[in-house]
Amino acid sequence: MITYKGNFGILVLTMSGNQCSGKYGSAGVINGEFVDGKFNGKWNNKGLEGLIEFSIQEKILQGSWKKGFEPGPMKGKWEGVEIENASSDSASDTNTSASVVTLINDYLLKVRDSGFDSFSLTALKGLIETHLQQFNFLDEKSLAKIEAENIAFRELINEVPLRYLGLGLIYGELLHTVSEGECSIGISNDLISEVAYSLAELKDREVGIAKAVHEDFGVEDFIPIFITKFIVTLLTAFEETDDYLLLAELVISCSTSEVDEALQSPWGDWISDIVITIFDIHGYSPSDYVSDENISISGRYFMQSGVDSGYDYERLLENFRDSVI
Repeated sequence: MITYKGNFGILVLTMSGNQCSGKYGSAGVINGEFVDGKFNGKWNNKGLEGLIEFSIQEKILQGSWKKGFEPGPMKGKWEGVEIENASSDSASDTNTSASVVTLINDYLLKVRDSGFDSFSLTALKGLIETHLQQFNFLDEKSLAKIEAENIAFRELINEVPLRYLGLGLIYGELLHTVSEGECSIGISNDLISEVAYSLAELKDREVGIAKAVHEDFGVEDFIPIFITKFIVTLLTAFEETDDYLLLAELVISCSTSEVDEALQSPWGDWISDIVITIFDIHGYSPSDYVSDENISISGRYFMQSGVDSGYDYERLLENFRDSVI
C-alpha cells in the first residue's frame, strides 16, 4: 500500500500486477490499471462516479478526473505527494531531513529544468506538509528545530524577498495549520507592504500581476516572484479598496494567457492553478464558492475583455479579507 496526500485528502493505493485500487476521503473508491507509471480507471464517491487518470513520478501524483463516462475533456485536477506513516513520538529525535528551504529550492530547480508548466503548488504544499509532519509540536526539541528553520528562512526572506517572501508566507500558513496553531514563521508586515504592487500602479499600467511580473522581472525566477507578488499585493489591496469586484478582476487576470508565449509554456493555465491553491492553503477553496450562475468580471483595468467565471470570487475575497485583516 502507498499513501498520498493531496487535494483529494488522503488516498491509499493497493496494487496487484497492473490492477490498482484505492480509497480516499470518507467514501471514495478508485479502480483501474496502473501501467508504466500511469493510472487509468474509474472513481465512485457518495453515489457519484466518473473517469480518472493520473501519473506518479518521484513520489508526486498528478492527474485529472471528470463526472460520468461519456467522451470529453477531464474537468478537475488530482494532485498529491506520497507520505510516510512516521510516528510523531520519535520524530523529534530522528528528524535528519533537509531543511524546508532546501526542499523548496530543490523543487524549484526541478521545475526550471523541466519547464514552467510542470510546477504544481499543490505538490509543493504536500512536500512541505510531509516535512512538517516529522516534528512533534509538543516536544521542546522539535520546537527548537522548527524555530531554527524559521530563523534561517526569515533571514533568507529579508535578503531576497522577491524570491522567498511568497513561499515563506505559504510555508507559514502550512506550519500554522500542521502545528494546530502552535507555531508561526513571523514575517514583517512592513516587508509585505514594501514588496507589494499598488492597485493604482496596476490600474495605470492596465496589467494583471502575472503580466506585470513578466514585464518587470522577465522569465528568470518567474514562479517564486509571481507567488510573492500575488500574495502580498492581494493582502495590501484590502487597505486600498473594498471593491471586491475589482479585486476579483485582479485575481482572474492572473492567467497564463498574457505570458504563455514569452514563457514558452502553452500547456494548461498553471498560473491560475497556483492562485487557486494559494486560496486553498489559506482555507478558502474556490470550489466552495461555485455559483449557480456564471459571475461576470468586467475587466475594466486588468484585462482587455470581460470574462465569466464559475467561481464567485467577489464573495470569496470578502470572506478572505475578514480572515486576514
